[in-house]
Amino acid sequence: MNEPRLTVDEAARQRGYKVYDLALPQPWVDSAIKEGYDPRAHCVWLYDKCKIFGEPASITKEGDEMLELMKLELKIMRQRG
Repeated sequence: MNEPRLTVDEAARQRGYKVYDLALPQPWVDSAIKEGYDPRAHCVWLYDKCKIFGEPASITKEGDEMLELMKLELKIMRQRG
C-alpha cells in the first residue's frame, strides 16, 4: 500500500521543526552534490538550535542517512588535517 506523499513543509512540521527555511543555501547544496549527495527534497535549513546561521536538518529517512554520512566524512577530514 502506498503512503501519501508529504510536501517538504508537511514533513518538516511532522518532525517538530519550528523555524526552518525550505530553501537550502546553494553553496551547501553544490558542495554536497560534489561529494555525491543530493540533499534536495531530503533536507530543510533549520534555525531552531542555531538561530543566526542555521543548519541542515533531515525530513526523510534518506536524509537522515545522508546527513550522518556527511558528518562522518567531515569528522574524518578534520582528523586527517
